[in-house]
Amino acid sequence: MAKWPAVRQAVYAVLAAVLATGAAVGWITSDQSDQWLGLVAQVLGAAGLVVAVLHVDRTPAPAPKSAVTLNVPDVESAARNLQRAQLRLSQAQQRVVATAAPVIAQGAAAADAARRDLERRLGG
Repeated sequence: MAKWPAVRQAVYAVLAAVLATGAAVGWITSDQSDQWLGLVAQVLGAAGLVVAVLHVDRTPAPAPKSAVTLNVPDVESAARNLQRAQLRLSQAQQRVVATAAPVIAQGAAAADAARRDLERRLGG
């Protein structure tokens, strides 16, 4: 089964070369070449499914654990980590706003100046 992708690749390569040669020489048309490649792709795809079905691992899955234990200190630790992450996120948001606000203000001022200049040029 491990060799199956290599076999499919080799078949596609050989068939594509043969069909391209046949089309170039005039033995078959380009449409016929495309149809043959499509047909072979379907046949090899179906064969791949058959090979996959034949090699499915049918060993039963291990039984699940009977109970899940919840360690309270771990929950408390996770809550503290979440609070720290929320604080860092809030600080990062503040830094983004502090950095972006002047740039946005400059852009708005430039857009307003360009609008006034255009109105002046158009006589408005």
